[in-house]
Amino acid sequence: METLKSNTLKIRQGHCPKCGAGRNANVIGSAREQWDDEVLVSKTESYEIYGYETYRLLKCCGCNTIYIQREEWFSEGDDAIITHWPSPARRQRPNWLRELNDNDLRCLLEEVYGALDADYRVLAAIGARTVLDRTMVLNGAKESSWFPQKLAELQEKNVISEHEKVLLEPLIKAGNAAAHQAWKPTPDQLNTIMSVIEGFVHRTLVQGKAVDVLKKDLPPK
Repeated sequence: METLKSNTLKIRQGHCPKCGAGRNANVIGSAREQWDDEVLVSKTESYEIYGYETYRLLKCCGCNTIYIQREEWFSEGDDAIITHWPSPARRQRPNWLRELNDNDLRCLLEEVYGALDADYRVLAAIGARTVLDRTMVLNGAKESSWFPQKLAELQEKNVISEHEKVLLEPLIKAGNAAAHQAWKPTPDQLNTIMSVIEGFVHRTLVQGKAVDVLKKDLPPK
C-alpha cells in the first residue's frame, strides 16, 4: 500500500456523517493499494484481472467532521464502489434530542438511531417500542401497566387524543411483532414508525416546555 499522502488542497465530494451526501471535503490524506491476479481458464489459457483500493481521509468543508472514504474498483466490475466510515446516518437525529431531560430516554433514542444506521431493522422496531413505553411513563402512565392500558391512561389524562391513540397503537403492534415474531419492517415502514414516535416525544416532552417558557415571556394585558 502506498504511503499516506497529504492532499490538503484537493477537494472531493463525500458523504459526511453529519451533513449528508454530496458534500465537499478536503482530502487531508490518502493511500492506495493496487493488485493483480491471473485467472486460469484451462491448462493453456488464462487472463489477468486487476484493481485497486483507495482510502481517503476527508474533512468536511461545512462542519469540519473527519471521516474515511474507501473506493474499490476491479477490472471485471463496472463503476468503482465507494463507501464511508463512520457509516452515514440513515435517519437524521432531531435537533431537540439534547433538550430531553430524561437521560434514559435520550440514550434509548440514540441506540435506536444506531440500529437504524446499521440497518438492524428488527432491533430498531423493538427499540422504538421501548422508546414509546418510556415516553408514556414520563407522561404519567403507570410503569406496571400493559401497553393498551398506558394508552388508555394517557387518554384519560388528556395527554393524547383518540386520534393520536389510533396512531400509536400500530407502533406497539409493530414492536411486538418484531420482538416475538422476528418481523422485519421495511425502511419505509421504519420511517413511518420513527416519524410518529418523534412527533409524540417532541409534542409531549419538549414542545410543552417551550410553550410554558413562551407564556412566561408574554407581556401582561
